[in-house]
Amino acid sequence: MVRPMGSNELRSKWLAEALERTGKTQAGLARALGITPPQVNRTVKGTRRLTAAELPLAERYLGERAPDRVGAFADGATPSLSDFASVPLHDLRVALQPGQTLEDGIPLRYLLFDRHWLERVGTDPSSLVAFEYGDEQMLVDRARTNPRQEGTYILRIDDVLLCRSVSTHPVKKTLTVRSDDPAQPVYDDVSPDDLDVVGRVVWIARTIG
Repeated sequence: MVRPMGSNELRSKWLAEALERTGKTQAGLARALGITPPQVNRTVKGTRRLTAAELPLAERYLGERAPDRVGAFADGATPSLSDFASVPLHDLRVALQPGQTLEDGIPLRYLLFDRHWLERVGTDPSSLVAFEYGDEQMLVDRARTNPRQEGTYILRIDDVLLCRSVSTHPVKKTLTVRSDDPAQPVYDDVSPDDLDVVGRVVWIARTIG
């Protein structure tokens, strides 16, 4: 029995064939995705997964849709750039300089997200910003700033941005703020009014390999 290809194998095969078909280069694809040529080479070989954020950028560079996404739009038409929302991506560690607001910072680059997908998750593209930290990219909704709603948030402390999990005490209604890193301190009995919330994390992508 022939084993059907998974989406990663299908996309790596598509990348290799589309590059050959269009005459475009892996170096050009690396620039379009904002990653290194060796990372692109591993992606084409199938040893590195094409992330959800990179997929629309690859499709735009190659001028065609990935085979497992053909017909994903209701009318089956090839999407145009207007079908995607452009979201600024900042380095979480250096997004702010002393006295700056986030709007004063210069993004590393921009990520494209399918507007249909954003509508399904109930997110307005105009309120979005993305952050990069190590091998993670986080999509943050700046319209969601009520920490009483438990979840993961980007918090501003002085001129430092931190990604923290926030939970609510069922009786006292105060907050517990903690990091995924067990070495970081946990803060209990925090008043919601004491938190400077940038926005709620609505999506996280992690580089594998």
